[in-house]
Amino acid sequence: MQDISVTGFIQFGYPAVDPSSGRVVFACRQSNWDLCLSDWAGSNAYQLLENITLTSTSQINPVWSPDGKWVAFSSNKLQEGQDDYDIWLFAPAVGKGSLINLTSGLPDSDEIHPSWSKP
Repeated sequence: MQDISVTGFIQFGYPAVDPSSGRVVFACRQSNWDLCLSDWAGSNAYQLLENITLTSTSQINPVWSPDGKWVAFSSNKLQEGQDDYDIWLFAPAVGKGSLINLTSGLPDSDEIHPSWSKP
């Protein structure tokens, strides 16, 4: 495995491997945490949500769905005057239109550790 290089990022963490393809999604930090994606060898790394407006927020704790189509993660995107963490879904193959907030509107709660179960 080679070193992962994503321009401008200073810290990496929370890796999750897609069991179906070997891709790795992980948190990468400039001033805030974002999500990055690479292949298993650490090459072809890029910022996953680069063109998606989740500004001034952190995206952490990514996990792949069992079929490898979705990534669930936590974000503290400011909503309705509250700065708490919600669980979001994103389909890397689909792109921007696939971003879904699953836990919006739950009062006084932080949903930080998403997980999947098989049917």
